[in-house]
Amino acid sequence: MESIVLRYDKGESIGSINSVDTGMATAIIDSDDVLSQLQINQLIAIQSPKSGRYIIAMIVKIYRKATDMTLNDDEDEEDTSSAFNQVRLVFVGEFMDKAGEQSNVFRRNVSAVPSISALCYKIEGTRLTDLMQTISNKLATSISPLAIGKYTMDESSIAYMDGDKLFQRHAAIVGSTGSGKSFCVACIVEQMAKLKHSNAILFDIHGEYSSTDFKIDGIKQYKIATPGDLATSEKLNNNILMVPYWLLNYEEMQALLLDRSDQNAPNQAMIFSREVLAEKEKGVEGTIYEHLITVDSPVAYDLQTVLTRLKFKDEEMVPGARAGSEKLGPYNGKLTRFNQRLENKLSDKRMGFMFSLQTEEKSQNWLKDFAKVLMKADGGVKVIDMSEVPSDVLPLVIGLLARIVF
Repeated sequence: MESIVLRYDKGESIGSINSVDTGMATAIIDSDDVLSQLQINQLIAIQSPKSGRYIIAMIVKIYRKATDMTLNDDEDEEDTSSAFNQVRLVFVGEFMDKAGEQSNVFRRNVSAVPSISALCYKIEGTRLTDLMQTISNKLATSISPLAIGKYTMDESSIAYMDGDKLFQRHAAIVGSTGSGKSFCVACIVEQMAKLKHSNAILFDIHGEYSSTDFKIDGIKQYKIATPGDLATSEKLNNNILMVPYWLLNYEEMQALLLDRSDQNAPNQAMIFSREVLAEKEKGVEGTIYEHLITVDSPVAYDLQTVLTRLKFKDEEMVPGARAGSEKLGPYNGKLTRFNQRLENKLSDKRMGFMFSLQTEEKSQNWLKDFAKVLMKADGGVKVIDMSEVPSDVLPLVIGLLARIVF
């Protein structure tokens, strides 16, 4: 039978609870010697109102609170004050001797807060080691355990996370500079790659995980095309990714090209969307999608042709009221700045991964091959180096890739 990890005699208590809140409590410590041995973040076991249980709490504040006492006639002035040694505790979970058929069970919730005067005990030495190992062993036997390091409170115990539960949630790894955030991410990713049925994408925005040191079985390295990669043929086979402009929806194209402060912005948005849709319609003529697509549909089209049409509209002259006369067209002079921005994007080598497309990237079949790369059946972890993507369009590119995966 498994021995109980936490079991205390009454004489081992270091103090008692004197105030309780929903998620924290304050305890009075019995002596100065005990107070001097306590540390911030140290774990404390608190007697639970329920039999066979301890509330596990963490010390977040240690202080001595002085109180004045009434002076009697026969007392010296030196005896007019005393001090309470106190610690503030935050509840982190509950430890149960038994839960069903299991022994030594730790849960990240508290079923009952401690009572006033509940005794407190230090968790240290073999008790701390056994507690940490109990927590680690439970996670180590989960379906997808991920080892992330060792507990600072007990370096003989390995800290695990349940991979399945981690990736079912939104999570963030935070810390100050030099605390090991990148190492922690690398550690998790390397273990993910070894799990069965893993299929993940890592957007490497700083190029931290795209070096030769980060190449192991189960990890595939890709990169967004740089100016030097634009002339390469069969880019997908060479792990080079393009992000064609024709995958962008209407709102994303507007965010990329439209200047909202321009007084002609509404006209520019309207005529641009109309010309884009017309070009997309040409691409699906004679197919089952004819007349069924929208401006947001991911259909390949020629942006240079759209620009030519916009330039024509910007310079267009129409027949005037008198025979043989001409007047300015409805969009004459209203698209000039928009056309300049579009031309700049098309000629910007930094944006070549989106606008400098070869024949293969202008084909509708390219999207199917691209999706296979992102969500290939053999799984593993796909690291996409995005360090060369301009920072002003980085959120847009990540959002586009995430939408394709979804």
